[in-house]
Amino acid sequence: MGLFGIGKKKTTSENNYANIDSFEKARALVAQGRLERMYIVSPSLFGGSEADDNVLYVPLGTSARKDELDAQLVQWAEEGHKIGFNCNPEYKDKSVVPSKITIICKCDGTAAVTSTLELW
Repeated sequence: MGLFGIGKKKTTSENNYANIDSFEKARALVAQGRLERMYIVSPSLFGGSEADDNVLYVPLGTSARKDELDAQLVQWAEEGHKIGFNCNPEYKDKSVVPSKITIICKCDGTAAVTSTLELW
């Protein structure tokens, strides 16, 4: 299991999002409670935009997993370190729901934590 208890998820018919090929379909699943919106750069913590280009539609629980990584960045910033962040979503087929997200948290210019969230 990875850092912060972040491990791989098995793909089942319940969490296979290959047919979610539009943002309208993704938003409908959010309304049904089957997906959640996740900000790439947190507006409340890091001043990220609330616009659609800063949003990923992800399986439930993904935001909480990313929040753990954001908390590490906040800690480093409070300690006076220069922080950085890269978020690299990967997609399967034509889906707008990422199948995997690699997040790199940087401290003083060095990649200090790299975490890959296997979503489906």
